[in-house]
Amino acid sequence: MAEANNIPTLLGEALLGAIRQAVREEISALNGHQDIPGRSSKAKIQVKDGLLTPEEVAGKLGISRSSVCRLIMERQLPAICLRSGKRKRIFRIRKNALEDWIKKRESQRDTRARNVSITVD
Repeated sequence: MAEANNIPTLLGEALLGAIRQAVREEISALNGHQDIPGRSSKAKIQVKDGLLTPEEVAGKLGISRSSVCRLIMERQLPAICLRSGKRKRIFRIRKNALEDWIKKRESQRDTRARNVSITVD
């Protein structure tokens, strides 16, 4: 712990503590646990929507995680990139965006099915 007469060190520790608390609150809000005072109403709505991991989306769709990531990389499935580093990207998909994507795919399939005529002998 810093000495009481070392003000720059004390200020640095206080600032670091405040940053850590802000990060904890942001993570908690992104996980839908709470609304943070001072955030815009648009941000609060987005937090309430909920975010899914590629693994969770894969489970819901009955496909592999790599297929979900391929759909994201091909910009077919809307996703949020939380981190993009040299080795790994971290994606999250909003629940309502996934539902909209599924509905869009269903309507496209229905349109294609109506345009195809099948003749039975």
